[in-house]
Amino acid sequence: LILTGELIDATEALRIGLVDVVEADDELRARVLAMASAMASHSPVAMRLAKAGVRAASEMTLDAGLAFERELFITAFGSADKAEGVAAFMEKRTATFQGR
Repeated sequence: LILTGELIDATEALRIGLVDVVEADDELRARVLAMASAMASHSPVAMRLAKAGVRAASEMTLDAGLAFERELFITAFGSADKAEGVAAFMEKRTATFQGR
């Protein structure tokens, strides 16, 4: 698609795996807000590191990417948010992440 400039519709994008879901216009806002809410419920540290991994992936070899992912995991594992997430899970409550 990048090289041909071919335009496709949402149904074709779904069929070829370019998108994960196609929503009707009247359902789109609710779906977007639900996804945003789900993302916002996660640790800001974990989200920041996940985005860094995705951004870096296209610029690295597989081996370098896996090494970078390990470093990101170690960083996340050492965060206060990780401790809060584990405590919240053990206490069967919603985590209150601080982004640290």
